[in-house]
Parts: sequence; C-alpha cells; structure tokens
Amino acid sequence: MAEQKNPFDMSEMMKLFDPNRYMEQMNQMLKQYQMPQMDTKALMEAQRKNVEAMVAANRTLFESTEALMKRQSELVKEAMEEVNKNTEKLSRSEAGDLPSHQVELIGAMYERMSANMREISESMRAAQESSMHKLDERFRESLKELKEISEKSKS
Repeated sequence: MAEQKNPFDMSEMMKLFDPNRYMEQMNQMLKQYQMPQMDTKALMEAQRKNVEAMVAANRTLFESTEALMKRQSELVKEAMEEVNKNTEKLSRSEAGDLPSHQVELIGAMYERMSANMREISESMRAAQESSMHKLDERFRESLKELKEISEKSKS
C-alpha cells in the first residue's frame, strides 16, 4: 500500500514559502522568457523593507487603537460620574423646575458626547493617515528600487 503524505505537515508547507525557492523560480521564468538575470539579493532586500514598512504601519495602528480604547474608557468613566452628579442635582430640583433642568442636562450631555465623538473620529483618522503615509512612502521607494534593479540587469 502506498504511503500517504500528511496534508498538515508544516515542514512541507514551509518549503512552499522558502524565499530562495521563490527567487529561483523567478529566475527560471526570466530565463525562459529570455529576460536578463535579476539581482535576487537586491530583490530580497527590497522585500525585507516592504515587510518592515507593513510592520511599522500595523504597529502605528495598534498603538493608536490601544490609546483610543484607553481614551474611550476614560470618557465612559467621566460620563458615569457626570450622570451621578446630575442625578443628585435633579433630585434636589423643585417639581416645577425639573423639566427645564432635564432639558439643560440633555443639551449639555449631547454637546459633550458630540465633542467626544469628534475627538475619537479625528484620532482614528490621524492614525490611519499616518499608517497610509508610511506605506505610501515605502511603495514609492520600492518602485525606485525596482527600477534600479531592472536597469542594472540590462547592463
């Protein structure tokens, strides 16, 4: 009976992701189509920089998300303290003044909530913009590197 391979054998799967194997396949393809030999070391270095840029962009997003979550918990704590304080005020209000006090409190709470939402939205936008700037910068550098590699392979 023929021996079956384990489809979950990680060592076999990792061979598929071997960068040297990938670069050898790329070189074979370039030769097949009579394209010049590419500098694999330069290509691998460019890829390493691409991965570093992705990690940096993700780190920026992670740190921003962490700060955002901390800020949101602070805002919830502040809101709960304010609700307690306002409940005390309302309980001391005269029956006739109660509706106007409630309207004032609702208006103040809405203004504060709206300001908090703007702050959070701006924080998220800034984090995303920072990450995209890093990725955009690396993409442009990568294009220059690939052009240089391509020009070197012609000579």
